[in-house]
Amino acid sequence: MKSTIYDIFFILVICLFIGIARSLIIQDIDLIKVSSELSEEVPDAFTEPVFISIELAKILFDQEALFIDARDLEKYLEGHIENSINIPWENTNNSKIDDQFLDISYDQDIVIYCSGGDCTLSIDLGEYIFNELSYERVFIFEGGYPSWIENNFPISKGRK
Repeated sequence: MKSTIYDIFFILVICLFIGIARSLIIQDIDLIKVSSELSEEVPDAFTEPVFISIELAKILFDQEALFIDARDLEKYLEGHIENSINIPWENTNNSKIDDQFLDISYDQDIVIYCSGGDCTLSIDLGEYIFNELSYERVFIFEGGYPSWIENNFPISKGRK
């Protein structure tokens, strides 16, 4: 029994040293999710979906960007950003998402939002649209619907 405890302790110590050495050599100690930096302006080139502030979201709204609500249909019907469409990330299969993009131009600005805070639906949907559907101008409005309401920007309830 003592041998087993020593073996477990030895393995834990080795793992600790390997973990420390790896983080010092590779320098990738991002263990905690760090908020992405919010962009205040539209970049010239996109390498990934861009996280945007409420100010840039409103500018893009005024320029008639396509807003996509990634929350479920129930929350969408309770209230959503005016003229947005609903593509619930958790309850929609990929072929349904693909079908909704058949008539959307590849140079269209697409702003995706959800409930803000810890909600990652917009991030997941944004990465799918950017990586799988090859749309480049994908923005993720990190403040989401709550931030939009706080600023008294236009909302709608029910279906379009």
